[in-house]
Amino acid sequence: VKALSPTGKAPVLETKAGVVFESNAIARHIASLRRDTGLTGSTLYEEAAVDSWVDFGANEVELPASVWFYPVAGYMPFSAPA
Repeated sequence: VKALSPTGKAPVLETKAGVVFESNAIARHIASLRRDTGLTGSTLYEEAAVDSWVDFGANEVELPASVWFYPVAGYMPFSAPA
């Protein structure tokens, strides 16, 4: 993993065209493999709307959810101020 990702962290997806790293980029890549599914949107606006929600999740939901989940799962100690 360290040799494939500039951050040295997983997840990493090796493709015939090259390496894709970071979970959202991998999800977008996989969703784009079959354009007929519409998972990435059918128009430029729909693609932007999908990207908006992916970015919203990454920037507004992941960190607060992690602050709650990690102590519950035992990954880090609980911090009341957080």
